Amino acid sequence: MAWDIYRATLLKVQIIESDASSPFALPFAVTNESSLFDATFVMFTCSGDIRNRSGGGLTNVSALGPRFGPMKIEAGTTGNTFCQLDGPESMIQSDPDDPVVAAHITVTLTYRTLGFWRYTDPVEFTWYTKGSRPLWIQGPIAP
Repeated sequence: MAWDIYRATLLKVQIIESDASSPFALPFAVTNESSLFDATFVMFTCSGDIRNRSGGGLTNVSALGPRFGPMKIEAGTTGNTFCQLDGPESMIQSDPDDPVVAAHITVTLTYRTLGFWRYTDPVEFTWYTKGSRPLWIQGPIAP
């Protein structure tokens, strides 16, 4: 029983629909499946690499969030947020002559629940470019 309560307080990170007008603002949802305990002081770190067809791009980029202070995710609810990678806009946005061909971002959460500081395992997201339109997917892409 105690183990079930503990497991329910582990936050879950999931991808949500990408915004075509701002494709590199990786949107994701954070779900608190606990029916009793809020997750407070929720902060996240996003890190990763973005590569253009020419081989250029950004490596080891990172962003902390949310930008306006920690979030609170009440018991049994989901909070939506996003990673907005810092850097010159021209390097982040896909140039039609040198499009982004690969991107990997890892999200890690830090939060408090049950009076303790907690950390999630890193969750990887990949920029998938092989479909009818590029989009973020959760996890790596098999070669």
